[in-house]
Amino acid sequence: MNPKIAPDHLGRAAVVYIRQSTLAQVVSNLESQRRQYALVEAAKAAGFASISVSTTISAVQDPD
Repeated sequence: MNPKIAPDHLGRAAVVYIRQSTLAQVVSNLESQRRQYALVEAAKAAGFASISVSTTISAVQDPD
């Protein structure tokens, strides 16, 4: 366990923010998406009791 994570931290909710700039990135950048969702598994492994995932897709449009 990370020594910076104290027992009182584990009683709080962990929040993982998943962000992609465009819908096209959501479709094409699967490795980035997998790495971001791996943070959820890391929070579980660290012992956080509650984990919230917030997914954001920016309103920026692709130039195509």
